[in-house]
Amino acid sequence: MTFVRLGANVAGPSGDATRVLAQVVTGVGFIGAGVMLAREGLVRGVTSAAVIWMLAAIGSLVGIGMYPTALALTVLVLVVLTGVQLLERGVHRLRSGDYAGDAEDTGPDSG
Repeated sequence: MTFVRLGANVAGPSGDATRVLAQVVTGVGFIGAGVMLAREGLVRGVTSAAVIWMLAAIGSLVGIGMYPTALALTVLVLVVLTGVQLLERGVHRLRSGDYAGDAEDTGPDSG
């Protein structure tokens, strides 16, 4: 947010403040790539990298004064992250066998 607002103030009406936004996107892309790691054939940190990218986008929106859009994007990101977390918990429970005892045994040997 600070860099975008600073770029807009320095550029003034005759300058091109979008250059600052382009550099923010590039820099955050490198940071996100550094967050992601590949271990044992699995890529880790993709969600963290995406969150960093979205935080930069929200900060850039605030920096150029687009507050309603920044708020809407914040709510959307929170909804998506909450949904992903719930989905991950469900998959983890399925893989660990927590649901295995939920069904009653109705077979012939259940007596």
